[in-house]
Amino acid sequence: MSGAVNFQLLHKSMAKHCVKVLAHRRFRMHPKFDKIITSLKSAMTKDEEYSLDKSKSTFNDLFD
Repeated sequence: MSGAVNFQLLHKSMAKHCVKVLAHRRFRMHPKFDKIITSLKSAMTKDEEYSLDKSKSTFNDLFD
């Protein structure tokens, strides 16, 4: 198993990868996870690239 992930250092690259995967439709999620789906659809970034703006995103803790 891999070690812990440092989100402070890796959050931008992880968000960028998430956008790429979702944009190319390489990911499917069961509809019963409706809150996570809403979280992904409503995620907004701050002025700086790929930094989540939690005040503008729904269910932002699920996206984390």
